[in-house]
Amino acid sequence: MGAAVLLMGAVAIISSSLLSGSIAQYDNLLEIQVAQERQVSALALSFKKQVQEWKNVLLLGSDNSARNKYWGRFKTLESDIQKDGKQLLSQLSPGVAKSKLAQFLTAHEQMAEG
Repeated sequence: MGAAVLLMGAVAIISSSLLSGSIAQYDNLLEIQVAQERQVSALALSFKKQVQEWKNVLLLGSDNSARNKYWGRFKTLESDIQKDGKQLLSQLSPGVAKSKLAQFLTAHEQMAEG
């Protein structure tokens, strides 16, 4: 009887340890994925801002100082999007998300080249 209780205790300790390790791995994975999702959202927001600056150039750019201001913002966002996107790309595991981001960055870069 004593050996059975001791064996059950050992099994409980090992099971608890394994479960704790699995939970820690899951938490880490979830934390990484949430951080990457936030980076994607920030990238999308930067792109929307860049589009708005382009609209500002077109609509309000008849004045040289306004045009230069909006064009400068446009170019800064263009650079930031490429930098942040490439940083995120290096963190993503191979798959659909990485492929789509790579396609976006290539198209975005081609747009910048004119």
